[in-house]
Amino acid sequence: MTSFFATQEKSIPDEEKAFPPIDTIPKTCFYTISVYFLAAKVTKTRYTLTKALLSTLAGTVASVVLSRWMG
Repeated sequence: MTSFFATQEKSIPDEEKAFPPIDTIPKTCFYTISVYFLAAKVTKTRYTLTKALLSTLAGTVASVVLSRWMG
């Protein structure tokens, strides 16, 4: 079983390892905003999407920088 995981990890290029989490973060942001705002019946969402995407971008950049620095 260990050899299976070792071969799987070696076959994935480094560029593709970082892409799926970065790809799904904005989708999670949109889903969370839509579900919580519909549940709470919030109608004034003027700055929410902008601030949510900026904070998501800041968190993504910080995680990439820290992972490069640590590893």
